[in-house]
Amino acid sequence: MKIRRRFYISWVGFRGAVPIVFATYPLLAGIDQAEMIFNIVFFISVTSVMIQGTTLTLVAKWLGVALPERVKPISETEKFISEIPKSAMKEISVAPACYAVDRRIVDLGFPKSTIIAMIKRGDRYITPSGSTVIEPNDTLLILSDDEKSLRNIQDYLTKPGK
Repeated sequence: MKIRRRFYISWVGFRGAVPIVFATYPLLAGIDQAEMIFNIVFFISVTSVMIQGTTLTLVAKWLGVALPERVKPISETEKFISEIPKSAMKEISVAPACYAVDRRIVDLGFPKSTIIAMIKRGDRYITPSGSTVIEPNDTLLILSDDEKSLRNIQDYLTKPGK
């Protein structure tokens, strides 16, 4: 790692919660002036975070480790998150005789704009993957771009199968 990035990471550091948590130990132990110690640590931590937080962009530019937004490459995770539908959601119960029962999610042929975000199976919640098999009486939490796509998926999942 380049030295400029090391300096930036050391400037960012770990601040805030850890000193405050440590300052609660004297309070719990009942030490004299523990409340004053806690107040001093809290004040210094908050002040440090505020000063440091307002200078992060300036320090990054000064050290030459900041990239302009337009040049930053988009990671695979960011691409995936940007493709996740955000506007429509519906719970769909899968009856035992439905087309989707005993099929893997990848084999259902969902459109790219629609995903199964979660499956409720009995008392458990499952985060599905493409190899997850839909079982009778599953409740699927479906996310999609629009209501029309949701209706199409509901019709598709609940149609009689087998």
